[in-house]
Amino acid sequence: MTAKKERLAVYKAPPFPEEAAAAKADPCHNVFFMTRKAWKEIIRHCENERPCEACGLLSGKNGLAYKVWKMKNIHHSPTSFAMDHDELRYVFAEMDKYNQQFMGIYHSHPSGIAYPSREDILYNQYPDIIHLIVSLAGQKPVLKAYRYHGTAVIPYKINVTDV
Repeated sequence: MTAKKERLAVYKAPPFPEEAAAAKADPCHNVFFMTRKAWKEIIRHCENERPCEACGLLSGKNGLAYKVWKMKNIHHSPTSFAMDHDELRYVFAEMDKYNQQFMGIYHSHPSGIAYPSREDILYNQYPDIIHLIVSLAGQKPVLKAYRYHGTAVIPYKINVTDV
């Protein structure tokens, strides 16, 4: 198995069939809720890791992502990322310890757009989790959210709250 295929292979997210069914039936449900603090922390992490891709996880409760777990990109690459399996196990144990839900994965595209690459879709291990992508290609960072179903890319609106 290549390093890219091993990416995030340690933990399978719990399925959310009701949420997935609702999202397919009504595009108004395609909204990801996160705190402004988490949004800023993700942007800062991605900027600090440039020129390499940054990566991490998001957790929270009651449909609101508020905890950012900055992860080490073991690829040290400007065009790909992978997370260390031991670090993943530790973070998922911490989420469980604090009764938090695994809500999202983020990574940056230092010189590309905020849209999933072919590899992002191909190596996806979490079809029921939101994937956030930060583009650093322009003057200001752009953060967008998606969910992948097979090769389909479903955009999500990001609702940032000051909670």
